[in-house]
Amino acid sequence: MNLRQSTTSNDQDKIASTETGKVPDNTRSWSSLLSVLSKVRGKIPLLYTSCIGSEDNPVIEVDEDDFEMKNNKFEEFLVGSYIGKKLAYIFVKETLTKLWALKGEFEMSTKGFSMYFFKFSNQEDREKALEAGSQHIASRLFILRPWRPFIEVEKLELSTIPIWVVLKNVLINMRNHGGFGRIASSVGIPLYMNKTTEEGTWTTFSRVCVEISTKYKYPEVITLG
Repeated sequence: MNLRQSTTSNDQDKIASTETGKVPDNTRSWSSLLSVLSKVRGKIPLLYTSCIGSEDNPVIEVDEDDFEMKNNKFEEFLVGSYIGKKLAYIFVKETLTKLWALKGEFEMSTKGFSMYFFKFSNQEDREKALEAGSQHIASRLFILRPWRPFIEVEKLELSTIPIWVVLKNVLINMRNHGGFGRIASSVGIPLYMNKTTEEGTWTTFSRVCVEISTKYKYPEVITLG
């Protein structure tokens, strides 16, 4: 029995191509092997976009308009970030639950980033958390902002931040724009009052938004001279 096989011209071309290091023309690409749909594969193909830069440091050119999302489900989210190293997930959620004291529940997730994403069960709770603004948690500054596109890559290297200052025992004659502005100036740059304070609703305290340095040390008492 003759076990030798005859070699055709096509076989010889394949051997020659292999010896010279060239890929034969009929070699199939990896993607072509997956042309048949499977249970784990999506139906919509992705588009290739050329990059700039080098192989060691490829650069992808991104235009926000190219990725504008209609009816974006993240528009109602708030995003929290620490200046510096972030704290443990459970500790942050338990602390904010006590600070915010919301009527409903809220979901907190990281989505793989070094920041926290908050989704609220109702709009009132979202507004309350946003009005509470930035907080100092375990002596670390926690900044809360509304979500916006590409917020994940924004750097939080801030020299100043806005905070809400609670003022107690404010004299009646100074419970106005001029008075609150002058008192808040002892803390930082006064910006505005909250709605309740501005409308003159009688409460045991007033709240004023002030811009301060991130290294600011809070005074416990402000003296009127």
